Amino acid sequence: PKTKHTSVIEFKLVDGGHKGILHVAEAEKDIPFPVRRTMVISGVSAEASRGAHAHKKVDQVIVPLRGSFLLGIDDGETKQEIVMDNPALGIRLLPKLWHTMSNFSPDAVVLVFCDQHHDEAEYLRDYEDFLDYIRNNP
Repeated sequence: PKTKHTSVIEFKLVDGGHKGILHVAEAEKDIPFPVRRTMVISGVSAEASRGAHAHKKVDQVIVPLRGSFLLGIDDGETKQEIVMDNPALGIRLLPKLWHTMSNFSPDAVVLVFCDQHHDEAEYLRDYEDFLDYIRNNP
């Protein structure tokens, strides 16, 4: 990715032939932090979007387990869109990165790993508040 506060995470996929594919993600190895919370997103309609926020502290990895969606990321200076359609690749979103998810395929299933428990006070849900926060917290 071109934006600050993000990177690609590559996962190991083990092809078991007729037994299917095993997706391997180990905390503090493949996922570069201790996992405190996981979320699975599914059933999102094609016209709906998710995200539209940033975090002050949360480090997370977003993985498209099935289907596809469009991940928009914005560090306050650079904006980028990434088609998420490969279950072997996740995107790490560090704090201070605005993100949106849209254009979900009907079969999309998304897994999110987070290093923190939910705390509503650490979310930045207004884009102007996000820009003010990153200007004041370099």
